[in-house]
Amino acid sequence: KKVLIFKTTGEIISSYDRLESKLFALGWHRYTGELEPMLAFDRERKQYFHPKPGSCFISLPLDFDKLRIIHLYGIVVQTRTAFAIREI
Repeated sequence: KKVLIFKTTGEIISSYDRLESKLFALGWHRYTGELEPMLAFDRERKQYFHPKPGSCFISLPLDFDKLRIIHLYGIVVQTRTAFAIREI
């Protein structure tokens, strides 16, 4: 099984509370503004994070249990110095 690790502490990220606290500490915020029409239809099923300042997004399902490997890679690509994926 692959898991998301916070590199600084080696902590396995096992909930949105943990993930959000790490993202917020890194300067990421929940995106609540206007979405492109292509993304707006998915607002009810996904949540979006973005850095301030910045224009990139991390798009995640509302339910942490629905996170898949593609979502983990999205987090890692956007925050390379903070997170990694490990096999356990």
